[in-house]
Amino acid sequence: MQKTEADGTILSLDDLHSCVRDPILHSIGFLNEIVDRYPNAISLAPGAPNAIFFKDIDIYQDLERYKSYLKIDKGFSEERIDRILYQYGSSSGQINEILSRAFSIDEGLICDPNAIVVTVGCQEAIFLTLRALCKQPSDILGVINPSFVGAMGAASVLGLNVVGVSALDDNGTIDITRIREICRSLRSSDRKLKLVYIAPDFSNPTGIVIDFASRKELLQLAQEQDFFILEDNTYRFFHDRENIMPSLKALDKDKRVIYVGTFAKIYFPGARIGFVLADQLVKASNNQQEYLACHLAAIKNMITVNTSPICQAIVAGSLLKAEGSSSRMSITRRDFYRKNLKLLILALEKYFGDDPNLNKLVSWNVPTGGFFVILRFPFDVTDEALVISAEKYGVIWTPMSSFYIDETAKNKIRLSCSYLTPDQIDQGVRNLVEFAGSYINK
Repeated sequence: MQKTEADGTILSLDDLHSCVRDPILHSIGFLNEIVDRYPNAISLAPGAPNAIFFKDIDIYQDLERYKSYLKIDKGFSEERIDRILYQYGSSSGQINEILSRAFSIDEGLICDPNAIVVTVGCQEAIFLTLRALCKQPSDILGVINPSFVGAMGAASVLGLNVVGVSALDDNGTIDITRIREICRSLRSSDRKLKLVYIAPDFSNPTGIVIDFASRKELLQLAQEQDFFILEDNTYRFFHDRENIMPSLKALDKDKRVIYVGTFAKIYFPGARIGFVLADQLVKASNNQQEYLACHLAAIKNMITVNTSPICQAIVAGSLLKAEGSSSRMSITRRDFYRKNLKLLILALEKYFGDDPNLNKLVSWNVPTGGFFVILRFPFDVTDEALVISAEKYGVIWTPMSSFYIDETAKNKIRLSCSYLTPDQIDQGVRNLVEFAGSYINK
């Protein structure tokens, strides 16, 4: 109910969409508030790229490299190049051919550039896919527990229902039998598992890699039970190229996988360049066929119109410098983050492992890549505990509750190693040991 008072019209929360009351939409804001409130605390919370890499970025050089590509390789006039860079652009994107080549080089994916939409980060790619495929309340989004906050938050904004279809163990195994049972249970109540969101490689928040058998079985089940898979490749660059695990999209023979990703971690997040590869064919009423990507681009037209042409050009220039390969583009970053991850795990083993009161009560997973480690305490971690940790012990972390859609995460936190120096990682873990000890020894 709207009330007019001295300060103007006051809205009630009941006047707004129900998603504004969803805690998941406010979880990142709460963390940022804690970081701002305690600037001297070491933050093991943000999954952001390390600022050390920003010093080597030459935006002007990358822009000029892309302009040279347009002039020499494409044969475009200066007038046309200016129009491409400075005018509104196609909602589907302008660097699609370069991305298509990168998919071929890095993943062995042969795709039509017209099946790609260049998005404002991976988040928009997720949003567009959910909006297009989930057309009615009975269409359900499935997530692997735990899962990326952004996917569940997008579903909340769109008013979609979400179910946890399987837990993910530390070995990267998915319970395919449970997913099949959920499909059947949903059908019995006239609902349908329409889409499963999954980040198979070094995912946020766990850093776990889904094993090969689970990948094959999930694809087979998608065909059997008639659902799609939304694959997020954000952290895929951590794979060694000689021993790379094939992506779901590379294994996909039935066009069940929509493939999304971002250049935020391997270039810089301020560019806000993501993508979605949606090569599923859609038949129109006149029997004409076009890619699902075309329909995603149409939705995008009503949200962001188009992705910044200048930002697209800068990312494309950096890709061209790396001979068209996002893997080559990210080698230095991959090695740096792996070293940080190793330091984090060694610090956990040293400080928690050496403490006789904690070594049998606190545990963590040991990913081989990614930004994150999950720590399990023998007590519940609340927002109040986070404030105490920041204020009294000088360390900030991320509660895992926002990454789950059930109550299984009360005692878990996410630690990130990407943003910090080795000394900060070491000190942060020591502070964390003091915080944990204060709760366990109460």
